[in-house]
Amino acid sequence: MTWGELLLLAMGVGMDAMTAAIAVGLTAAYGNRALRVSVCFAASHAVMPLVGWLTVGSVALSLARISGPVIAVLLSVLGIGRLIEAFHYRMGERPTAHLLLTAFATGLDATTVGVTMALSPPTGVLALPLGGLLGCVVTAAVTFVMCLFGVTVGHRAGTRFGRSALFAGGLLLLLLAIRALVS
Repeated sequence: MTWGELLLLAMGVGMDAMTAAIAVGLTAAYGNRALRVSVCFAASHAVMPLVGWLTVGSVALSLARISGPVIAVLLSVLGIGRLIEAFHYRMGERPTAHLLLTAFATGLDATTVGVTMALSPPTGVLALPLGGLLGCVVTAAVTFVMCLFGVTVGHRAGTRFGRSALFAGGLLLLLLAIRALVS
């Protein structure tokens, strides 16, 4: 796997985290909060590929098969919650449990990054000592940057458009859930 392939893979798997970060940013994302959200998503996108890389056997392949429906359920619950919240709109911070659940849901598909790295021939980045760990770090770093951007965009939209932006964030999470179910 070349550096370019690894970056594209990391960006692809980080897109749903960035979308969720936009949704989180709609209600509260300023200063340390934006950093905390980004670190949480990045940590999820570091740990989950590591899990995939270390458990490449039948367990990882089984997890990959059920991850779509699990992700769909988790993101649907979060999306429906956002839509309901849009009708009772108020800016404010989300509970930490909500953030962790969102990070876990978006991080599940990152497990496939680890499986991909483990099943790929050891060339390029993966030929380096601890290449799989390096891949996990790159995935986390890319996700961190994408989420920091997403939270900032979400916050700006949330402060400007309020209830409508929150409703759009709920729809984004539901679209992510549908995509996870279909793929």
